[in-house]
Amino acid sequence: MRNDTRDTTAPTLRTAVADETSLTLTYDEALDSRSEPAASAYTVTVADSTATTVTDVEVSGSAVTLTLQTAVTGGQAVTLTYRVPRENPVQDVVGNDAAAFSNRTVENITGDTTAPTLSEATVNGDTLVLTYGETLDPTSVPPASAYTVSVNGSRGPAVWRVAVDGMEVTLSLANAVTSEQTVTLTYVIPTTPGTTPLRDLAENNAAALSGQEVENNTVSAVTLDIDGDGNALALTDGLLMLRVLLRNRNPALVSLENALGTGATRTTANAIVDYMEGGLLRLDIDGNGDVLALTDGLLVLRVLLRNRNPALVSLENALGTGATRTTANAIVDYVNTLLPP
Repeated sequence: MRNDTRDTTAPTLRTAVADETSLTLTYDEALDSRSEPAASAYTVTVADSTATTVTDVEVSGSAVTLTLQTAVTGGQAVTLTYRVPRENPVQDVVGNDAAAFSNRTVENITGDTTAPTLSEATVNGDTLVLTYGETLDPTSVPPASAYTVSVNGSRGPAVWRVAVDGMEVTLSLANAVTSEQTVTLTYVIPTTPGTTPLRDLAENNAAALSGQEVENNTVSAVTLDIDGDGNALALTDGLLMLRVLLRNRNPALVSLENALGTGATRTTANAIVDYMEGGLLRLDIDGNGDVLALTDGLLVLRVLLRNRNPALVSLENALGTGATRTTANAIVDYVNTLLPP
């Protein structure tokens, strides 16, 4: 059988950058340097009205560099249009033509000496994203070793991959963080020969980070299957949750006697408590921000005992101060989201 693996994917434009009389287009793959479009294929507009003539086009590596007759100045808005010519279009090394584009915004870095600043840091499971206030240089990617993740004040999962795209840096973590963990990040500007720092398109290096707080958006995987037997039952899981909360989540004080289901995979007090701790706020049944035995634990027990039928569930003396779920229907609906798959 023939295996046709020919590349049929067109090169994609990643960045467009103007600096005085130079305008550089960077694509996501190597281009055919023998196929250089005529200057007339490009239209550069400055400050929404003035057309600037392109006098030369050069293709090298993954970049197309246009030479402008008139230099742009710092702060001017620049846009670019490219029409695919019949002869010598921009194409990759196997002949896939790059697409035309109209009024593409060009990053004007003329006179830019300001380093990119971090505007947001978030983590979701094993993916940590840093968002900066401007477009970053996608060709200057720091090594994974430049980043250190800390969890609850101790060394966290290793960073094994770094990707730079647009205004974002995406770090892939060796292990996922959990929803209850506090995450911080340190970035050391790399100086080892052969490594590159994080920087903007004007080659201004981003500052180092130390103990940067990271917003943890990880959704807990905790369900009401507390003992790990695949079910959520009142006299096993409901009882375990109540016992753990009554004992302030101290494994040394939690009894598992007559509370483990058949086929339970979490069979020690430590395993049960650790599991609940991994997504404790998910067990805030009444929605008041606290997870307590005589409110949330009692509600779970009542709902499971009544087979999750709102008409049979009493909330009497079981809602905490500031509860946001205050009807049997609301409580049962929320408990249903915590059932094991």
